[in-house]
Amino acid sequence: MVELTGDSGNVYLLPKDDGTVIACAEVVLIVSEPQYRANVDGFAKVRELNALRFTTGAKQLRELAKHLTEWADIADDMAERVLLREADSEA
Repeated sequence: MVELTGDSGNVYLLPKDDGTVIACAEVVLIVSEPQYRANVDGFAKVRELNALRFTTGAKQLRELAKHLTEWADIADDMAERVLLREADSEA
């Protein structure tokens, strides 16, 4: 499975023909995934790094941030429920 290793980004303004600008962000996600290679001992597992880059506007970036926050909250909630169940079963 691909895992998030790091992130970076750039923010810039894109000029339009009418003299206005559009606020944009380049998002860079550094990901790693296992690769298996043959060697003299058989196989070796190494991690290969890749960059996923995309450009988006401020509105879409806020929407993505909203989704990421929601998913983080759900994950925290799930972990908390498991811990509570374990505590209840030990009592």
